Amino acid sequence: MALPVGEILSLANVLVDVSGRLMKSYKNRKRIAAPDPNADPKDQVHSLVEQLHQLEAVQEKQAELILQLTEQMQSVTQALAVQDQRTRRANWALAAALIALGVSVVVGWVTR
Repeated sequence: MALPVGEILSLANVLVDVSGRLMKSYKNRKRIAAPDPNADPKDQVHSLVEQLHQLEAVQEKQAELILQLTEQMQSVTQALAVQDQRTRRANWALAAALIALGVSVVVGWVTR
């Protein structure tokens, strides 16, 4: 059986889609202005807390993307390992067939 190229390509499409959504959500996020140094300290703290929450949300989305990436890489790695085993078996079968052909040629030549 051949390498599941369709599966690999579908995983790549999912990756592109997810990363595009992540980038779009990051670019479209509500930006909070830096705290005014002359503002009330409570307002400054509130602004910084909002910025921290935004950063945490972005970090969570990045972690989800990394998880999806690793799952997809695991699938691709497993598919490649299966393909490697099949290729090795095919090489051994080819070597055995070539040896059998060589033996039959020699036997045919000797019994002539």
